[in-house]
Amino acid sequence: MKILILDDKHYTLHNIAELLEEDGYEVIMCASVFSANEQYKIHGDTIKCIIADLNLPCTGLTKDEIAETKGGMLTGWIWLKNYVFNDVDSNMSFIILSDYIDVLLELEKENNSRLLDRVTLIRKGQFDSFRQLSKIVEKNKVVSTTSKPTKKTVFLSYCSSDSDIMDIVENSLFDQLGDSIAVSRYTRDVNYKESFKEFMKSLIDHDFVITVISSNYLKSRACMYEIGELIKLPDFKDKILFVVLSDEDDVYYKKPPQNGVGANVYDPISRNEYILYWKSEFEKLTKSSSLLGIYTVNDDLNTALYETKKIIDNDLQQFLKYISDVKGVPLSEMLKVKLKPIIDIIQNR
Repeated sequence: MKILILDDKHYTLHNIAELLEEDGYEVIMCASVFSANEQYKIHGDTIKCIIADLNLPCTGLTKDEIAETKGGMLTGWIWLKNYVFNDVDSNMSFIILSDYIDVLLELEKENNSRLLDRVTLIRKGQFDSFRQLSKIVEKNKVVSTTSKPTKKTVFLSYCSSDSDIMDIVENSLFDQLGDSIAVSRYTRDVNYKESFKEFMKSLIDHDFVITVISSNYLKSRACMYEIGELIKLPDFKDKILFVVLSDEDDVYYKKPPQNGVGANVYDPISRNEYILYWKSEFEKLTKSSSLLGIYTVNDDLNTALYETKKIIDNDLQQFLKYISDVKGVPLSEMLKVKLKPIIDIIQNR
C-alpha cells in the first residue's frame, strides 16, 4: 500500500515515513505542496492514503487559493480540496495531523461542507506517538481491486551548460525503460512563475537522482543546493546515480564550454580547488555585504552567504568524499553499453 506524506518539517516527515516503512508500507515523502502535486500526478493511481499537515508554505497554489489558506494555516487542506478530492475514488483515505484542526472545523462549518466526512482528524497536541499512525492507517485501509504498475521516479540534476549530455542520458533512459519511469527535469517541469527552489527540493521525493558531474556542476550554486538537499537524506547513497565527466567528453557537446568540462574528483588537490573556489565566492559575498553597511538588510545576500558557507563546511566536502570513494563509469563507456549500470539499478532496486 502506497502512502503520500505531506509535511514541511523534515523531522516529522522522516519519522512518520520510517515507522510506516517498518510496517511494510511504501511511502512518498513530500515537503511542500508543489512537491506533493508533482508526486500525485505521477502516483495518483496507486496512492491509497494521504497524511497531511495543514500549516505549510503556499508555493504551488494560485493567488486565489492562497487567499483561502488563512495565512498558510490551511494550505494542506486547500491542496487536498482543490487538487485531490475531485480526482479520487473511494479507495483513498485521508489523515490530517495538525495543530490547526479547530481552524479547519470552523471553516468547513461556515461552508456547510461535508468533505471532512472523508477525513480522519488528529490534533498534534493530543498525539503521543507517530507509531499510532500505522494503526490508524490500517483501520482506514481500503483494499483495492485493481492495481497499476508503479513507475520509478528519476530526478535529473545537472548544470545548464551540460544540457547536451543530459539530453543524451535522458533519451537513453526512455529508450531502455520507456513508460516504466517518470523523469523530472527543470527545463520541462518548471512552468512560468513557478519556483526553481521548490522544484529542486522535490528531488527528495524521487526514487533516484541522476547527476552529470562536470567542473561547472561543482561551481553551480543551484547544483550545490540540490546536492545539499540530497545529502540530508539518510539513504542518499542509494538514490544517487552519477556520471563524472572528463575533458575528453567535450566531443558529446554541440558547443563545448570554453572552460572545459572535466571534474577531476579523484585527485585530492583538484577536489581542494573546488573548496577554494567556493571560499573565494564567500569572500566576495562578505565584501559586498560589508559595503552595504549595517543599516541595510539584504535577505538575498544573507541567504547566499549562509548557503555558500554550508557548501564549504558540509555539502560539497561530503559529496566529493563519497563520489571519490566509489567506482564510476566514464561517459564514453556508459554510452557504449546504453547506460546499463544505471539501468540495472533502476530496474532491480
